Amino acid sequence: MPASVVKAAADVNRQDPPLAPRTLFSGLCAPIARGARAGYDVMHMNRYRDWLDQAVRDLEKARIDMEYRYWEWACFTAQQAAEKAVKGLLMARGHDVWGHAITPMIRTLPDAAPGLTEKAQLLDAHYIPPRYPNGFPQGKPADYYNQAKAEEAVRAAEDIIRFCQDHLPEPR
Repeated sequence: MPASVVKAAADVNRQDPPLAPRTLFSGLCAPIARGARAGYDVMHMNRYRDWLDQAVRDLEKARIDMEYRYWEWACFTAQQAAEKAVKGLLMARGHDVWGHAITPMIRTLPDAAPGLTEKAQLLDAHYIPPRYPNGFPQGKPADYYNQAKAEEAVRAAEDIIRFCQDHLPEPR
């Protein structure tokens, strides 16, 4: 086995002590480690484009859900699209991001457009209830969603994705 493969495997399996980076919020978003965890950087660096590309595909899927009147799934998929776009933007700015709540991620952006937090809050409300019947006192999630809610969620996701795409750091 080549020495570089052995070294890479050893680096991945190494049990480093946890990093103590400055966190931006609740331990969910921290600057990507440099130096001691070079293998970690290689795995996460420049993946922001993958997150943004998947956000666009998720938004396309939300529109398909709307065509077929799956209002609850359109809302959830819009939430997923926006979450991935914000994660992509934060990664492009050198942060490692965990969690699913868009609102705290948006609040870390000093250049967030007015109204973006409210759109994130709207979408965060669609993370669990559209998928599980126990999110409501009775009935299935589809009983609680409609075209107007789905359209609002998709518009919010479009605005967040557009903001993220427009605020990527300049390539070096």
